[in-house]
Amino acid sequence: NGGTISTAQIGSYGAGNGTYITGAINNTGTINVTGASQLTFDNDTASITNSGTINVTGKNLQVNQTGTGQSFTNETGGELNISTGVTIGVTGGTITNDGSVNGPGTLQLSSVVSLDSNVSLSSFILNATSSTVDVTGDLAPASGSVITTSTITVSGSLNIPGNLTLSGSTVNGPISNSGTLTTQGLNTITGVLTNNPGGIVDARN
Repeated sequence: NGGTISTAQIGSYGAGNGTYITGAINNTGTINVTGASQLTFDNDTASITNSGTINVTGKNLQVNQTGTGQSFTNETGGELNISTGVTIGVTGGTITNDGSVNGPGTLQLSSVVSLDSNVSLSSFILNATSSTVDVTGDLAPASGSVITTSTITVSGSLNIPGNLTLSGSTVNGPISNSGTLTTQGLNTITGVLTNNPGGIVDARN
């Protein structure tokens, strides 16, 4: 795709089931998720490459990578824009990011083998479950982020400007907390935890 796809125009597959696209996707143009139903990239064996723009504004975008070897690559110059109240959800597979991921919406990771970002990430809510996130630079997820049974590795720092919950997870790298860090269960932090003025650490069982 070197043009524009709008889910408000292409309709839905089955009543209430939303729009499904299967097979390999190479987006060099614009995809607008603006319709009344979710857009799903349902890929058992194929891969997704984005060097254009994906705007998620109306309903969620769900990326299913449930087979083996699937990947979602956001190349240099690629943009993933997530508006308030909507989500880009990725299940399984791998993600490579050399572009930008912009909030204030939510990036939801479930059983993602690895999210490798070669640039710093910030401004979106990050909800990760049983996933691995590796960031070259800083990671500063928006308030309301929840990291559950996952591993976060940063070459810079995990910066917490708002509220973040760690539950049964590992952070490889330093944490700078200026908001509220809530810990639940056993968490491992291999770097220095700096609790800045006004920062709160709420340690729970």
